[in-house]
This record gives sequence, C-alpha cells and structure tokens, in this order.
Amino acid sequence: MIITRKLVGAGWGLTGTTSTLAALNDLRFGSCYTFFTIMSAKPEHFPLWQAAYAGGVMDWPALFAGYNSVVDWPACDFYAAILQEWPEAKVIL
Repeated sequence: MIITRKLVGAGWGLTGTTSTLAALNDLRFGSCYTFFTIMSAKPEHFPLWQAAYAGGVMDWPALFAGYNSVVDWPACDFYAAILQEWPEAKVIL
C-alpha cells in the first residue's frame, strides 16, 4: 500500500514558507502547492480561492490534486478546513 504523505503549512507568507518549501523539496516530499503555484501553474485557481473567501464550498481534493503538501497563502487561511479533509496531515506553523 502506498501512503501519500500530507502536510499543511499554517504559517502566513513571509514566515518561512519559502524555506519550508525548499526543505520539503530537499526531503523529496513531493509536489507542494503554494502561492507561486497559483501565480505560475494554476492561475485558473484564483476564482476558486475567491469563492472560498466568500464562504463557498471547496473541493479540496480536486484543488490539491497532484500535490502532497501545501504551504503559504492562501491555503494557510483555510488550514482548519483542509485538516477536516485530511485529519492525518501534519501541520507546520
């Protein structure tokens, strides 16, 4: 059985999130969803995040498909909701 590791960074931007991303890459943790993901690879996610801030229902598994972890904004604002989806995830603050 392959277990996909999950990690949620609950720290806001400029609190070491880029260093955390670098550490996760060094540890070969797998793909990590960050603010840079939205800016470069997934600009179509902006409306989804706007809906989340407006109180919309999020499909977290679909949003984070292909990613083993998430750090930085905007996900840090929703760490509690993300943990409801993946209660076994480790949290870094």
